[in-house]
Formats: sequence, structure tokens, C-alpha cells
Amino acid sequence: MKFLVAVGALALLSAFHPAAAQVPRSYLINIVNLDISAADFDKFMSAARDNAEASLKDEGCHEFKIGLSKDDPHHVLFIEVYDNTDALNRHEQTEHYKGYMTATNEMVVRRETSQFLSVPMDFSANAK
Repeated sequence: MKFLVAVGALALLSAFHPAAAQVPRSYLINIVNLDISAADFDKFMSAARDNAEASLKDEGCHEFKIGLSKDDPHHVLFIEVYDNTDALNRHEQTEHYKGYMTATNEMVVRRETSQFLSVPMDFSANAK
């Protein structure tokens, strides 16, 4: 009987574990390429980090990475992953995003945005 209770509890726990039996799905990937004024770079990076940290708490935001170019010290890349376009739109309505945009708008020399859909993949042992 204890064995059955343990197996049942394990089954329940695994059912609620984020990695348990997830169906592969597509996500919206928002890529933002930015050239930043050299004089404002440190201030920009501080605001960008704050925005990234707050964004990760937004519903539907799964990832927010900031990359720096190896060849251009003032070129910044954001890689953001959202559930879908609606989640990105909700993010763009948050106070932290609006504050980031207001604070950094004059620091940005060039901004280019691209969007992609991720390819759903299943790397589980049962996938073929």
C-alpha cells in the first residue's frame, strides 16, 4: 500500500513539473539590434538590465537575453522569447517597458527589430 501511495504521489508531482509531458510548441522570438551612443552606453546598459529583469516577471515572457557584439562595443542585441504576439504586446504596455523606452530613447542611434517563430521540437527519449 505504501508503494502505491508513493507511486501515486510521484505521478502527481511529475504531472505538475514544468518539464513533464510538455507538448512541443512554437514561441515568438523578438530580436532587437541596437546601436548605442558611446557617451550613454553605461546608462543604457543599466536601464536595459533593469528592463530585462522586470520583463522576466511578465506573464508570457520566457527569456530575455542581452548580448554585446564582439566587434562593436556599442552594439547590443536583445533576444526575447514570449508565448505569442499578445504576450509581447502586454509586455510593451508595462510601466517598466515604457520607463525603459523613455529613459533610453535618445541613447539609441539605431534600432532594428525582427520577429521569428521557434520551431517546435521534442528531444524526449520517446520522440522519433
